[in-house]
Amino acid sequence: MESQEDVLWSGTLLEYCEKIWGPRENWGRQPEAPSGPLPRVRAIEVVEMARRMGIPKKKLIHALGYSRGDIVRKAKGGGYLDARQSELFHGLKRLIAIVHRYYRESKDDITFNAERWMGSYLLDRHYRLGGSFGTDYMNTLERQEHVENAIVAPVFGICL
Repeated sequence: MESQEDVLWSGTLLEYCEKIWGPRENWGRQPEAPSGPLPRVRAIEVVEMARRMGIPKKKLIHALGYSRGDIVRKAKGGGYLDARQSELFHGLKRLIAIVHRYYRESKDDITFNAERWMGSYLLDRHYRLGGSFGTDYMNTLERQEHVENAIVAPVFGICL
């Protein structure tokens, strides 16, 4: 049983807000951006990601807006993606992490595979994306944000 002290707050509203959100001077600040550029990605990781997602590598390469010949050449030579390509790949990995966080933890399913789920999501049409395929929204970071919103909306009970 909770005591009355645990249930009721005896301080001011400002003190309560500072307890929840931290010091008042930080309330209006934007979160700090990661320092420096994201690490560059080896091209072979794109091929490996497609395999783990269960989709053809050609589909993933096209979805991310890469040149298939460029990725194949870099993968065979052990090369790295350029900065823009690496940024888009990190965006895809971030989406997979979001799926893992919200769907696996909400279902308590240890067999849930976020990469496979994301692979099937990309190959299907979705009304939250205007009836488009998920692959149509992977070639820019802004469009990846639309996919993120469409993925997390049902978790929070939002209808888009």
